[in-house]
Amino acid sequence: MLALDPCTGACIGTTAGPAMPGPLCTFEGRLFVYNQADSSVTCFTDEGAPVWTAPGAPGATAVCAVPDGRILLAGGDSDSVVALDARDGRMLSAARVGGYPRSLDVSLGSGTLLVACGIPSSLHLLHLHTLDFVAECPMPYPVSSAVFDGAGSVAVLLRDDRAEGWLCRLGARLQLQEGRAFPAMPMRLCALPGQDAALVSHAGGVTALRLSDLSHLWTIGVDGLPDHIALDPNGRFAYVADPAADALRVIDLPTARLFASWSAGREPAGVAV
Repeated sequence: MLALDPCTGACIGTTAGPAMPGPLCTFEGRLFVYNQADSSVTCFTDEGAPVWTAPGAPGATAVCAVPDGRILLAGGDSDSVVALDARDGRMLSAARVGGYPRSLDVSLGSGTLLVACGIPSSLHLLHLHTLDFVAECPMPYPVSSAVFDGAGSVAVLLRDDRAEGWLCRLGARLQLQEGRAFPAMPMRLCALPGQDAALVSHAGGVTALRLSDLSHLWTIGVDGLPDHIALDPNGRFAYVADPAADALRVIDLPTARLFASWSAGREPAGVAV
């Protein structure tokens, strides 16, 4: 794993991380990385020293941190959401959801967890603290990712069998409100905190959309296939992993332009700030 300076892209350190690192997230100055080789999770300090390694969830496709001190994993091969204690990796709970959960998002305001599942394609709402079932909604195509917007509704990114995309808006209880086609092969959806906007990574670029009506704001063209997105805590930059180009793309959000492209090792599988 590489640690890059978020302003210059210069390599400021390397960590002997997992053999096959996958999704990752940060929480209270620590980095949590899923290892695809053995389905474990490793916690690192901000200096790259390992703190603990614990069993995770087979085939995890997403990892997120919750302010109450839990690390949540979407276990793609176990059809479950697993909660670990961020302090020591101890498993706290697990909940079965639909087949192949692909993405997670948290609404602290409503106390719910949004889980996008691939087989069959569906969305699930769980109680954030207990992981109990709240609601479910079948979707017509496989779900790439789904996020809460600032008003408590849900935006969903779908990809059909021809790799074409669809964007949908659902209410807080997953009732369908509207949808439209998205022409490029979409990968990830990332809401911008405090704004009525989200980023979509897709073949050939990154697009910003207005969440309230799914209208287009701007598109930045880049080579490769941009995938995972992480946001600068100050709200200026979006960092986009581009595994097809072995690069990290840096987007200046206020000016809607490509700020930089940095070498990020071979096939970067995730990015966290």
